[in-house]
Amino acid sequence: MMQHDSVDEDDEGNQREPLVDARNASGVMFGHSGTMINHYGSEPGLTAAALADLRPRAAATRIMALSRDRALVLLTAMPDTATAPILQALFGINEDLTIALLTELSTDRAAGLIALAQLADLADLPEASEAMAHCQDRWREVFDAQPQAIQRCGPAHGRGHGGFNQRFDHGAICWSAATGAQPTTWAIAAHHDSLGGCAGRLGFPLAPPEKAGPSPSGTCGTVQRFEGSRDCGDGTRAVPGATTGAAIYWSSQHGAHAVWGGIGEFYEQRRGPAGVLGFPTTDEMAVGPSRSGAGDRGWRQRFEGGTVYFTPGAGAFRLPAKIADYHDGKHDVSGVLGFPRSPATQAANSPQGTSGRFQRFEGAWDYPPDVADRLLGLEHGGGATVYWSREHGTHTVRAGNGLCYEQLGGTASWLGFPVSDEQVVGSTWGGRGTAQAFQGGIIFYTDAHGSLPVSDPVLQAIAASIPPEVALSRAHLIVDAIGFPVSAEQLVGPSRVQLFQRGVVTIGDDHIEVWRK
Repeated sequence: MMQHDSVDEDDEGNQREPLVDARNASGVMFGHSGTMINHYGSEPGLTAAALADLRPRAAATRIMALSRDRALVLLTAMPDTATAPILQALFGINEDLTIALLTELSTDRAAGLIALAQLADLADLPEASEAMAHCQDRWREVFDAQPQAIQRCGPAHGRGHGGFNQRFDHGAICWSAATGAQPTTWAIAAHHDSLGGCAGRLGFPLAPPEKAGPSPSGTCGTVQRFEGSRDCGDGTRAVPGATTGAAIYWSSQHGAHAVWGGIGEFYEQRRGPAGVLGFPTTDEMAVGPSRSGAGDRGWRQRFEGGTVYFTPGAGAFRLPAKIADYHDGKHDVSGVLGFPRSPATQAANSPQGTSGRFQRFEGAWDYPPDVADRLLGLEHGGGATVYWSREHGTHTVRAGNGLCYEQLGGTASWLGFPVSDEQVVGSTWGGRGTAQAFQGGIIFYTDAHGSLPVSDPVLQAIAASIPPEVALSRAHLIVDAIGFPVSAEQLVGPSRVQLFQRGVVTIGDDHIEVWRK
């Protein structure tokens, strides 16, 4: 909007606000916003006086039948006391046209008419229109096309305030009293629109787009900060003078994706794309429930450097890429692992000299409190753990096997790191159960006897007692030869003894004997 000091006359001798003195090569004059003025409407004989004599709603209906430029000529020729009731009626019928006409008037006159017509929803329009025009000038290289009309937008989700926006071929300008006029451009603008625009969870932009990256993967791109539905906590990287609640990140490799809420806060606290997570590769999506439909619900978002899960009860945790791929292969949160319950943490070195990491998960049920209280990373409950080592890959220890393993000391125990997942084994005579291999032995499980570990020396002794031509996997071989264990190793006199379904193994200081039935 612009302030003018003089008036001129239209075709009928009516006074009106002067037009911007700008003509194209054909001599066609343009209005304040660049709209072509042809001075001809569908009712060229209608005068400002005749329009003022009509009831406001009837006058508003006649205004809608005119070209916008003809309507502006008539309204600017009328006194404010006659124009205000017409605008009030028109706002109830055609809000966009009302805004378009007001933005063609001088700033002072538009503000006066808005106040006189009691259009409280448009009280900020004159300020917004001027700020948006200045923003358009600054971003002229992007906004090179004819703009669409200014429209009301909002209220922002979770913030409760509204504003205005104006669309262009390659973006938009959004304005609110809290954020001022800010541009959104290209893919970020399109993604903002797809998520509900200023009325969606992102709300109004807080600042123009800016460069982001590089990520640890070498990706560079753009970020734009938005209000979000809530402010982030201490330690979150923010726009100077404001605490950002959301952002859209764009890269040519991964496109535009929003981060917000608990995952967004977690991401920004870890230096955004410059941190270990890199650029987002998907938007956030709702996942769950876990535990076969009876467990937790939350959200998941994928990044270059892993996947982040968030639940209201436990918060946000990152799954490193190796663990994330493994988790996906186990049917994500609907599988046996459920949601993560701890960050990935350095595991104790095994007696075999292996190092690696572990991460706690929800599992099918929680470990008992007396066990959970002793285990690192189980502050939020859980009953499964994923272990990773370079030598042996990624494996889950859970349920009864997990309880047995953790009580023995996990990776620091004689079992060391897991080298396989739990597998079904059995024999025609000994029934069925499971076996899970570790560096130092195997944990066998049966319904009758639960989870029982067998050490590698005992396994070797049993295997040595079987004819060499028998070709079975190690666990199958043991079960086929001597059955499942029915007890853990126990001290009997000077030796240790372990009982099996079809035999007994005695373990001395320098020898192991296998007694098979």
